[in-house]
Amino acid sequence: MLLIYGEENYFIDKKIEQIKSKYKDENIVVLSNKYELNDIFNNLETNSLFSDPKLIIVENFPLFLLKNLNNEEILVENQILNLINNEQINELIFIFKKDKLPQSKLLEAFIENKKVIVCNKISKKDLPKELTKYIKTKGGTILLTDLLYLIEKLPDNLTLIIQEINKLMLETKIITKDVIDKSVGQYILDDPYSFSNSIESKDFSKIWKNYQQKKYEGNDSNYLVSQISNIFILAHRVLHLEKLQWDTQKISDFLKVHEFRIKKAKWILNKYTEKEIKNIIIELEKLDGIFKSSQADAQIIFENFLIKYFANKELND
Repeated sequence: MLLIYGEENYFIDKKIEQIKSKYKDENIVVLSNKYELNDIFNNLETNSLFSDPKLIIVENFPLFLLKNLNNEEILVENQILNLINNEQINELIFIFKKDKLPQSKLLEAFIENKKVIVCNKISKKDLPKELTKYIKTKGGTILLTDLLYLIEKLPDNLTLIIQEINKLMLETKIITKDVIDKSVGQYILDDPYSFSNSIESKDFSKIWKNYQQKKYEGNDSNYLVSQISNIFILAHRVLHLEKLQWDTQKISDFLKVHEFRIKKAKWILNKYTEKEIKNIIIELEKLDGIFKSSQADAQIIFENFLIKYFANKELND
């Protein structure tokens, strides 16, 4: 019996495939979506003396998640607790694709009996190193700069990244930027904060790249103007409150804004001058008025704004 959980689906799937390889396909039972609690025991017990062992995989088993159990659920919980230390012909595995599970009798028992595998995500810092190792084990090579380019181009999904690397290595064992551009399609990266984070960096290449991505995802100029406005208006308010010698906690309480957002506003103040912030806010108000009152090409106007205030720095001096 085993409990596998974590936020890295790739490692969970890999572990499950390793376990599945020990069983015949017809002896693998997967309980997902709708199933009754007793389905587990029905499958565990349906074995004759001469039949092959079975693997029962149970996804999102509710008794690991519920706080208050009814009588039937308590009975099932106790049955599972009694099975943990007993040798079984059939193997039972519980799977959760989430980073944490709440405290419960079941979780405590699995941990105590060392029957838990936690599949954590690889940190962004370690990801290039681990992917380089993977590529080498497959007989491939890639420059670090090209690997970083590939990682930036793809969503934060290790399963998908590995799939794309495998496809690339079917074409060539030497993966380059040209090969990546030719063979890897464009993905919707689905990071709601990527554009605002790039604004905070004051790095035009990052800002422009993230703008292009947001445009590809279907975000219009009105939405992006609103995002930038929120960033700079908050920074401007924080600036004035800092002049009163207020600390982050006091500013957060006064503005009813989370401390993390106050800290991000301070990052803006470290990158942009007070004059730049005022000019950007004024220009954003103008853009908002233009977008609402005219049929002008919002995309062109917005792109000119980005170039003027984030690329041509001399215009803001």
